[in-house]
Amino acid sequence: MTKDEVLDEFRAAGALKEGHFILSSGLRSPVFLMKALVFADA
Repeated sequence: MTKDEVLDEFRAAGALKEGHFILSSGLRSPVFLMKALVFADA
């Protein structure tokens, strides 16, 4: 799979969120990835 195909899989599963997130470390991120959602359908 290409990088774009992998990202499409995460988006299709609703696991890739784009926006503004403050992580538990206090750092900020423009994306949040919940990989467990992708594997829930496996």
